[in-house]
Amino acid sequence: MSIPAAGWYQDPGNAAAQRWWDGVQWTQHTQGHMPPPPPQNPYPQMSPYAMAPVIETTTGATTTRLQRTNPLGFTGAVVALVSLLFNPFSIFSIVAIVFSIIGIVKDSQLRRMGRRASGLGWVIAGLVMGCVSTFWYLERAIAAANQAVGAG
Repeated sequence: MSIPAAGWYQDPGNAAAQRWWDGVQWTQHTQGHMPPPPPQNPYPQMSPYAMAPVIETTTGATTTRLQRTNPLGFTGAVVALVSLLFNPFSIFSIVAIVFSIIGIVKDSQLRRMGRRASGLGWVIAGLVMGCVSTFWYLERAIAAANQAVGAG
């Protein structure tokens, strides 16, 4: 994950001012609004584990941020759905649980950085469906084992 370098950025609490970002967190230092920095490459090279680019659209005086910040959490939910249909040896449900846990950690990191995270509902749904699918598989495996012991 890429963290912005230290510098003056638009104050998240006051659009008319800038606040100093020390590379880790916002400081108490502010200044009047400065001209915007030069535009950056809108399509940076990113690893699959990095946060997706943020798309900003300006409507009047407000800025709307459309974010897709938690792709692993979303993947966990999709794999959990698959595990409800096809789950040999509970592999897909375990993968869904792992991806969902990573998604929860990612959401927590984004919130600590002051970013509005999205996708937490998908992450929780993936975790719940993964657990349900695992318990369902275990229940069926125990029933099959009991039936085999009873038949033998």
